[in-house]
Amino acid sequence: MICPHCNYIHGSEWDEVDTSKLVKHVGDKGAFYELQLRVNRTHETCYYGEDKTLFACPSCMKTFID
Repeated sequence: MICPHCNYIHGSEWDEVDTSKLVKHVGDKGAFYELQLRVNRTHETCYYGEDKTLFACPSCMKTFID
């Protein structure tokens, strides 16, 4: 995962050149915080919403939705 605020990287992601390779990044601040809070967006035209998870970056301490 990559923080959209400070570009801190921790975890696994696909290699941009060889998409069959999974690259593991170990950030010096550790893993991202996954807040125990679900964010829901509802649409005016339908009855169901869209759930997302809220994360916090251990480097810059800002939150974002992934």
